[in-house]
Parts: sequence; C-alpha cells; structure tokens
Amino acid sequence: MRTKTLIDGFKNSQKIRVIIDGFGIYTTVGGVSSVFAHHSLKQAAFDGLLRLSNDRYFAKRANEELPTMVSMKSMNTTQIAKQVQIDLI
Repeated sequence: MRTKTLIDGFKNSQKIRVIIDGFGIYTTVGGVSSVFAHHSLKQAAFDGLLRLSNDRYFAKRANEELPTMVSMKSMNTTQIAKQVQIDLI
C-alpha cells in the first residue's frame, strides 16, 4: 500500500536539513515525524516545510526561481517561538 504524501509539493523521500534553535539534523520529509521526540519540535519542522512548500508553489506560478530554503519563527500553542531553518538537499 502506498504511503500518502505528507506535504504537498514534496516526496516523502526528499532529503532535507532541519535546524531548530541551533540543533541541526539531516533527514527526509517523511522522517520528520519520527526523528523529533517532542511535539513542539515536530510542529516547528512541519511549519517550516509548509511555508517552503507554499513559497515554491507561488514562485512556480509566477515563473520565478524556486526557493530551496526557508528561515522563519514558528509559534506553538504555548506561544514560545522557535527559530526554524529548512534546506532542500
């Protein structure tokens, strides 16, 4: 049975580098949910992936160069900001 795509615009096997509050890790889009133990770290990584996916979608529609990284602050439910950087490899 086929595994559903987690983030539109990316394959689950796409390799990425995730840096959250200075802690960096190499993984895949599908591996984000199993690599981070704490929910707020998973949420920050998925927020960054969603932002990168949206940026790439709108750049493609405007016939611009596709971005390969995003750097942002992610706010979780306790309103604590986490600095997130996602790079495509």
